[in-house]
Amino acid sequence: MSNKRKSQNSNSDNLILNIAGVISLIGVTRATFNRLRDTEDFPKSINTAGRSLWSKASIMEWLNARKCN
Repeated sequence: MSNKRKSQNSNSDNLILNIAGVISLIGVTRATFNRLRDTEDFPKSINTAGRSLWSKASIMEWLNARKCN
């Protein structure tokens, strides 16, 4: 694998997370996640093959915005 490919793959903000990954990243229960997901400011999911997925970058941006408020 080339160094260029390694550096592209190591950028963790390009990750796509499922519900369990988002819950783990933001540190809440499933019930709290469900409430947060229904708010207007929560990042919209990417729906693929019946699964809801989120970009890690959008979740991190949302978390940082909440910390500033």
